[in-house]
Parts: sequence; C-alpha cells; structure tokens
Amino acid sequence: MPGRDADVYVAEADLPQLVREFALEPSDQPNAIVRALPDGLWPFIDRRMPLAAVAIDLSELPDARSRRIGRALIESLSGSGGS
Repeated sequence: MPGRDADVYVAEADLPQLVREFALEPSDQPNAIVRALPDGLWPFIDRRMPLAAVAIDLSELPDARSRRIGRALIESLSGSGGS
C-alpha cells in the first residue's frame, strides 16, 4: 500500500533479484526493510514465511516500531485482542 513502510523477509539467495527488480538502494530514511535469511537456512518450501514467524521476529527487534507491530500481530493471531 503506498505511503506505508514495509518489512520484507527473503532467502539470501533471492536478495540480488529483489534488489534488481525493485531498484533497491540503501537509505538513511528507508520505507522498506529487507531481512535476508542466510543461504541454506530458509526452511519454507513454498518460499513464504508464516505470519506467526514474522510476528515473533518483529516483536524481538530493538526498535519500538517493530516491537509494537510484532506484538500486535501476535495478539491478532492468538485472538487475544490485547490485554
């Protein structure tokens, strides 16, 4: 969705194609963060990471924005709706 930041997870082997396809460049003010899992460690057969795995990863990152989003996803997936 335009105007929104994005967190993207990819297998490290797919990173060069992603960079070329979307003309990605490093930035001091990125609107997307690409997280690459090292070659040989991508465990998902269909090449897609489950939302629960993304939520847990985000909830453990040091920046407040990522933690907030990760925790909200966990609450949404668990059906708790927050406490």
